[in-house]
Formats: sequence, structure tokens, C-alpha cells
Amino acid sequence: MLTGETLLFPLLADPIRHVKASAIFQPVFEAKGLDWLLFPLNVRQPNFEAAFAQLKLYGNVGGCVISVPFKARAARLCDRLGPLAQKGGVVNTVRFAPDGTVEGEILDGVGLIRSAEESGIPLAGARILMLGAGGAASAIAHALADGGIGTLTITNRSPGKAQFLVATVRSHRPEYEIETGVFDPGRHTVVINATSVGIEPDDAPPMDVAQLNPSIGVIDIVVPDTALRRAAQARGCTAIGGRPMVAAQIDAQIALWQGQVATTPNVLHRAKAAA
Repeated sequence: MLTGETLLFPLLADPIRHVKASAIFQPVFEAKGLDWLLFPLNVRQPNFEAAFAQLKLYGNVGGCVISVPFKARAARLCDRLGPLAQKGGVVNTVRFAPDGTVEGEILDGVGLIRSAEESGIPLAGARILMLGAGGAASAIAHALADGGIGTLTITNRSPGKAQFLVATVRSHRPEYEIETGVFDPGRHTVVINATSVGIEPDDAPPMDVAQLNPSIGVIDIVVPDTALRRAAQARGCTAIGGRPMVAAQIDAQIALWQGQVATTPNVLHRAKAAA
């Protein structure tokens, strides 16, 4: 039951209608005996910074989940960042600490790796194609490189963004083969859709699904059922959507909200303040 002692965690997104996170988070909170509530909050894009500043003022808001398209903007508002957020400049989980400090980390990559392992899609040593170069893609690329991939190919509608992400990940993990390119069914063993394509029910797949074969694992980070996931399964692929990824990172998010994750001063925040 919602009471004055309940700690609130809004999920900030625009659009919001596709968000089903409450159904995933609440059973975990209840199982752990946490009097917490996570709920979707539609923040219009021009109002994000103002809304974020307001949330910090409420004593019963413990933090928030950050979704599309706010992950980079939220990172710049944090006082401290975890190691993955420092690399990618994006966050998806924010804690409003009791002393007023705002801490953030990006756990999309952690959730993706855990959910892939649990679903039988091996990523260690895999030859991966990733679609997208935005906030979630950045987090996933860094987590994959830290986890020991084989190769990583990044493709994006804006080639410059893909090239920038490749250069950023290479700067941290120069030992891996990370490049821009397109899907090669004879080379890639895993395809990851790290774009928002699929949020709308009538979205077409973000790639030519006719090239898929049963030996290729497909991971779509979008939570609702998508045309890509349906087509991949129809072609015999092991294919998972975003719901397992969300579920796999909840324990790490709870640890952050409880102050158990080490964060360091945010260089993005300091640079912005100096400007």
C-alpha cells in the first residue's frame, strides 16, 4: 500500500506509452521487502532539466530511471558517476542521495549481458553487430568490450555517430577489433538492436531480416514485442527482447539506490560548471 513512507522512483521518458517497467520492478521490490514504488512519468523534452531539478527537491523521491531520449542529458546533471557512465557519458539510473548529491550509472549493458547469458546467447568471443550509436548503444558497447567480445561492428543511420562511438570504445579497449560496418551473415554471430526502432507497433525491422539464419542470436533492447524479434524467431534464431534486460539489471539498480555502488566526481558536470 502506498503510504507517506513509500520511496518513489519515477521513470522519465518521452514518449511514455510503451513503458511497462512497473510490472517488472514492483514484484522485485516486494520480494526484497522494499517499500518502494516505480512509476512512469512523461516529461516533455523541452522540460527535462526543470523536471529533474524539481524531483531532487522531494524528500520521498529516492531517484529515477532514465529512458529515451534523456540518458545523456541526465548524465550532465549528476554530481557523481559510476565507471560505466564515466566512459559513455550517459546514465539510466539516478540516485538522489540524502546529502543532496546526485549519483548516476548506466546499467543497460550489464542487463543485456546477463540476460543474453541466461537466454543462451553467448557474448564472450562473439562477433557482434550492433545497430545504433545513442545512449543505450554507448553503454552496451562499453560493457561488451569490458566483458571480452570477439569483434564489434557498429552501424547507425548517422555514420558520424557510429564512428565517434567506435573511437570512444577503442580509446578504452584498443585490444579489440571495433569498427563501423554493416551486417554480414557469414561473419556476425550476434545482432543487437540498440535503437528505439520497435517502440511503435507499426515500426518495421531496423535491418533486412531475410539475411538472418538460425545460428545468429538476436537481442532487441525494446521492451514491447517487435517486428525484428518476431521475424528472427520465425527464422529459427534465438531472440530476446528488452524485458529480460530490464529484469537482469534491477539488482544493480537497487544497489545504486541503496548507496552500495562507488561513484566518482562527474567530469561532465565539472566541465559544464566551469563553462
